[in-house]
Amino acid sequence: MVVTMLMSGTFLPPAMDLFGLHLLPEQVLFGLTSVFRLTAIIPLIGVFEHRAAPMMLIISHLNDFAKVKVVQYSRWMFK
Repeated sequence: MVVTMLMSGTFLPPAMDLFGLHLLPEQVLFGLTSVFRLTAIIPLIGVFEHRAAPMMLIISHLNDFAKVKVVQYSRWMFK
């Protein structure tokens, strides 16, 4: 995917019309690479890591950390 974007200056696809829209070569290349990225992510959806923490636990820890930092900063700022 990265290689296709780096070589995009050399291998620009031609402009095309899609559903009545005229797409420039850069737009066609962006659309193609987005499809390639999506197809690379789809197989990874089914991967389960045994030692991974649940996402909600991670978000709650980050939220608690941010709250503590904001309170500490406000106490320091408004002494």
